[in-house]
Amino acid sequence: MALSNRSRGDAFAVCGIVGLGIAMFADVFVRPGTLATFTKSDVLEYFGPLRHYAYGELANGNFPLWNPHILAGTPCFGAFQAGLLYPFNAIYLVFPFTTAINLDLWFHVTLMGLTMYAWARHTLSPLPAFYAAAVPMLGPFFLHVMCGHLPMLACLAWTPLLFLAYDKLRDGGGFGWFLLGTLSAALQAVAGWPQGLMMVVIVFALYWVLTIWSSKHPIRVSASMAAMAFFAGAMATAQLWTGMETSAESVRGGGLPYVYAMGFSLPRENFLTYLAPTVFGNDHHVPYFVWNHFWESCAFIGITTLVLAIIGALCGPGKRVRVLAPILLALLVLALGGFSPVHRVLYDWIPGFDQLRAMGRFTIYFSMFAALLAGEGFAVLLAGGKVYLRSIAGGLAALAVVLLVASLITILPYSALPHVNELLAIRNAVVENWPTRFPESVHQVYFAAGSLLVAAGTCVILALLFTCARKRYSAVLIILALGIVEVSVFARIHRGTATFEQMDGPAAAAVYAGDPGEHRVLMRDEYNAPLTARGYGVWGYDALVLDRYAQFFGHTVDYSKRVVDTHLPRIRYQPLHRMLRCKYLISPNASKKGVREVADPMPRFRIVRDVQVMRGKKRIFAALDDPAFDPAQTVVLEQKPMPAPEFGSSVDEVHVLSGDSDHTVLEVSLQTPGILLVTDAFAKSWRVRSLKADPPQTQYEVLPANYALRAVPLAAGEHRIVMEYVPPGYVHGRWISLAATTAYLFAVLTWLIRFRTKRSQPGAGPD
Repeated sequence: MALSNRSRGDAFAVCGIVGLGIAMFADVFVRPGTLATFTKSDVLEYFGPLRHYAYGELANGNFPLWNPHILAGTPCFGAFQAGLLYPFNAIYLVFPFTTAINLDLWFHVTLMGLTMYAWARHTLSPLPAFYAAAVPMLGPFFLHVMCGHLPMLACLAWTPLLFLAYDKLRDGGGFGWFLLGTLSAALQAVAGWPQGLMMVVIVFALYWVLTIWSSKHPIRVSASMAAMAFFAGAMATAQLWTGMETSAESVRGGGLPYVYAMGFSLPRENFLTYLAPTVFGNDHHVPYFVWNHFWESCAFIGITTLVLAIIGALCGPGKRVRVLAPILLALLVLALGGFSPVHRVLYDWIPGFDQLRAMGRFTIYFSMFAALLAGEGFAVLLAGGKVYLRSIAGGLAALAVVLLVASLITILPYSALPHVNELLAIRNAVVENWPTRFPESVHQVYFAAGSLLVAAGTCVILALLFTCARKRYSAVLIILALGIVEVSVFARIHRGTATFEQMDGPAAAAVYAGDPGEHRVLMRDEYNAPLTARGYGVWGYDALVLDRYAQFFGHTVDYSKRVVDTHLPRIRYQPLHRMLRCKYLISPNASKKGVREVADPMPRFRIVRDVQVMRGKKRIFAALDDPAFDPAQTVVLEQKPMPAPEFGSSVDEVHVLSGDSDHTVLEVSLQTPGILLVTDAFAKSWRVRSLKADPPQTQYEVLPANYALRAVPLAAGEHRIVMEYVPPGYVHGRWISLAATTAYLFAVLTWLIRFRTKRSQPGAGPD
């Protein structure tokens, strides 16, 4: 059966999107061991080691709720970003690790294009919809391939389906669209990027406010969306409930300080990156010299896309423009974050907004809606709406002149003077208090001028094409091709490559190869190298750091502020690190300075009987700082232990019988009551229970010890106990998730049966 023109158009568009995805990643699939990401990316520093650990545990039959390898132990599943419930991550159990990461990146980039195409096709024909899909696929979203934000890419790639399901329901669509929206929301919830859920709620709320009243049944559609959110949340309950418990006792539990929350906002000067993406550098060829990171602050979607979006705003369908234009404006304001006064109001007054960081990522949602508006503009060109072409061509020519002059102004003073570095130093001193930074080398200056020059050349080409588009249809198609070339070249240039060996942490691996055991290392960089080496780190790099441990470690390195991030200055060994089992200090240049061994680290388990009871972080830290305090003999607790320890001659024995990431089986023998001090980080969900039928005591408590570690009061006698990490959110939430997912699959099966029955009836259409 021959395909209709419409179906052929969809087939070609889908093949084009898949082809773009393959073009972005083909090289790494034929080069074993190569990762499709930047050498300084989070794949190497965080997500790679985390996935390597978490899915290695799964392959061995253990579901890792806890990660003992960094930060003296920290939640794994509850920290979201391992994505242990995200179905596609099963590839990490099947493929070699580097292949799995490359498949992860390729799949979600391609998926972003396909889901955007599906959403755009709701209002656009295949060719404009193809353009509207390619731009978000390869714009700011793709820059997070460069930095290796695996959960973010997974979460964002499903977002367009949520908006498509809503649009279809608003237009009278049936139960199938409800199921699709529920699936999209549930997958976003378990993808591992909790901030993405908050951001998509904000964006969807804006979209809902502007569109719901065009529906014939606004209350029914709104109720359907509420039910969709409920069932998606039920399917993801195990992840969300456990994650909320973890977040509550993390550094983000009480909200982020405003200075931290405004981090990674879109600097105002970065509006220039809509025209010249690398004008401030790109951290790939030259250092990026404005605020934040390049991948967080570059907003490039192509000059062609901006022009087509302007045409869509001026000549597109009025109803669509009245929706898209206000959303784009609101998203720009949100992306500015701390650079806009609106952000402080939202931070102070909107619940949950104090948990958001990296507001500049709203540029990704901006690229989605701008691409839709550009698709409308391209549809106008295809339909022959050429009313403004001459004015647009003239405007592009004028913009080209401005960019050319800016390029010359940028470069000429530095090429004409012999003492360029001295000039830069004087200029930087004069403008020391200017609200941005400036290039520090001649290379950066030339690179910025080159970016402006490329933007000027693009404007000239577009001006010529729009002039020709008045008479030649082929010029319209070339405009489409130019827009895709812009974002494709931009994406491919900034993808980068790395190798698995760059993630391996050879210094930490060498330490544990020569001295295996449960002792820890303190690293001044490559914080998560112990995770890859299957060793143990005093510090680490994670998003949800347990607050007690973060404040304790910050105090040990004389950090005077509240710790909200793992990037701390002046990390160095201190005597209190002895109680963290720290045995080795690894400097940044370990190959040159070597690895320094420090004396007398404490063991993982120790019986102590000298107890000081006090409350309050400052009082506890003051007690720990006392030179007379010996952590091998004394423990600071925040309540009286029951049973209370007793001094006397006693032979204590502690034997580890078995264990994994989440539990340890111990045999402990005491002649008098004592405190089992565990030199691992404390969390509320750690429990101890007896494995004996007649235990020496009926109840065991896990108490905070020395503010950040664990203590278990034990009676005299022979104990066989298991210490286990059992978050209630996981214990109870997994059954809710299982029941909700089973109900969802049953609903999908029922819908498919009904759909096939309708399709088999003459004259029946899809649901």
